[in-house]
Amino acid sequence: MLKILNETFNINPLDSSYTLDIDKNRLATFSSISGGEIEMEVIKHNVVRESGEFQTLLIPGVTHFAPITLSNGYGNTKELYNWFVSASNGLTKAARKNVTISLNAHQKGKYEALVVWNLTNAMPIKIAGFEMDQTRPSNVARFSITLMAETIERVDP
Repeated sequence: MLKILNETFNINPLDSSYTLDIDKNRLATFSSISGGEIEMEVIKHNVVRESGEFQTLLIPGVTHFAPITLSNGYGNTKELYNWFVSASNGLTKAARKNVTISLNAHQKGKYEALVVWNLTNAMPIKIAGFEMDQTRPSNVARFSITLMAETIERVDP
């Protein structure tokens, strides 16, 4: 099993990237991702058995999804900025979108998605950067975006 995993995930970090698709339209590519922790609250329920024994039952509670930050990106900054403005102006219907984030790696001569996360009713909560470094040969403006979602679902293609 471990050998199969090692062969499957033998990727060169320089040949991989994260893509952001909104409503099935690719808007940006990023070199790093952070956040996205999924945490479940635990409800403790104390019971007394007929025998008089005390027991604490652990019951699954509300699930929380932490923000996801995609960094060092380039793409359609105008559409992403307008999406952020919709959210910041309280236009929640326009701001909530279904988003797909994919980890893509160059394998067998083409880029393939290795892991995909579907975010339901996601909205941007922060846009940062539009960083530009004149000393870099590519001279490409970079930015980051932080998203919140009601649910995060991992899909393995």
